[in-house]
Amino acid sequence: MESRLTLIITCSAIPSHPNPVVLQTVLSSLFQYTPALLQCHLIIVFDGWKVVPEGKEASKQAAITESQRQNYSQFVDGTISFLGLNWGKKEWTGDWMKEKWAVLDMIGPDSPPPLVSMLHGDDAKQEFPDDDARVTTATWFPITIPPTSKTIDNSMDVFETQRSDSGPVILTCLKVTGPRLGQALAVREAMQYVKTDYVFAMQHDWRMNEAIDISAFLDLMDTHTDINYLGFISRRTQGYASAISGRVGLPSAVIDPPIHPTIPLCRSFFWFDKNHIARTQFYKEHVFSGEYKFKRGDFIEDTMGHVLLKEVKEGGLEAWRRWGCYLYYPEEGKRNGLVHVNGRQYLSNEDKIELEESGRSGSISIV
Repeated sequence: MESRLTLIITCSAIPSHPNPVVLQTVLSSLFQYTPALLQCHLIIVFDGWKVVPEGKEASKQAAITESQRQNYSQFVDGTISFLGLNWGKKEWTGDWMKEKWAVLDMIGPDSPPPLVSMLHGDDAKQEFPDDDARVTTATWFPITIPPTSKTIDNSMDVFETQRSDSGPVILTCLKVTGPRLGQALAVREAMQYVKTDYVFAMQHDWRMNEAIDISAFLDLMDTHTDINYLGFISRRTQGYASAISGRVGLPSAVIDPPIHPTIPLCRSFFWFDKNHIARTQFYKEHVFSGEYKFKRGDFIEDTMGHVLLKEVKEGGLEAWRRWGCYLYYPEEGKRNGLVHVNGRQYLSNEDKIELEESGRSGSISIV
């Protein structure tokens, strides 16, 4: 599997940080439903932020207070340390992760410093044994993101780990040290490190909700080279094919006869950013070809996604074939493959009251 697919996760600041429980929930869902992904090269991007005064926070825009920035930095460094020491292991249950993560939060003269602290400074490369008596080599180096427009002038810290000096890289952490890039540009940066034919792109707050045979999906895409994107149903896209059947200007999303006897699909006339499989070549040569002028803060679905929808309305299925976007569609789209994890439910009661008083509480449940 690791020779065929790379896992990409994009992270940004949320009110529940430094508590890592949202990302823990997402990683636990991989162990439960798609364990093969845990052996793949992981590229995780920790996006930047903008510090704003108290009362002006806006998580979706990564506008956070100074105290929230400190919380986010603590989360990022702890997560890099945890993943650097543990990615590629097979014990990824929720309790196991909590135990391992808790060790990193211990403060005292006998506690080892986090991996991030070990690597900063003059010692940019370290070897250390892990719990499985294997030797992991970790490397840190800063880079400047090449400017492609006047809006991009960030720098990043890059952390990579491999299971020996000569072994393949199994983890790449991209820590944005300047203002927020946004989901689109964060994925673009991650794609620079992808060497496989396929990627599984995830957002840090969307967990898997059903067992997926990733190998079978990749075999399907190998056979049907017109499939460039394969997404999964969430609560808001349940019954997608039926829901859009009456929309003016849109062709049918139903595929008849089916492409595969055991992997039901429907056409998608929109690009959803939440968890999906895609061809690396399509990302590099189409999504990030330069045709779509992504700016700082953009999401792919909020920009290019609407271009796809507009083209299908104007050109029908012929226009859609240029994109080749599909959804995994079991039980005619009635089964959720993805569930959103809302970090607000993990806030303390004091923090929840503060958010409610400021009028920014929102939902605090998993939807």
